Amino acid sequence: MRLVAATAALLSAVAALWSSTIAEDANYWLHLAPAMFVLALGFSLGVIALTQAAVYHVDQDKAEVASALLNSAQQIGVALGLAVLAAIAATISALRGDAGVAAGAP
Repeated sequence: MRLVAATAALLSAVAALWSSTIAEDANYWLHLAPAMFVLALGFSLGVIALTQAAVYHVDQDKAEVASALLNSAQQIGVALGLAVLAAIAATISALRGDAGVAAGAP
């Protein structure tokens, strides 16, 4: 399972690096879609490996609680991560002088 988790992390990192090099005028099917596919594959493998690690040695009578705790932690992590990234994007946009565009003004 460690090999799967390591492979998932490596695929996700490669896809993130690949995505950071895509230009604005890049072809979707040649540049963006393959990077998104690799990222999805990495995330999928990662979720499987982390779920298995979280509930593997849990007693049968506590499996539901472990699963619920894992799902709650994932939801909280996504919400906090999105909030942090939105705050960073808004700060960078404001520092560049693009605050009107970030706020939705024409």
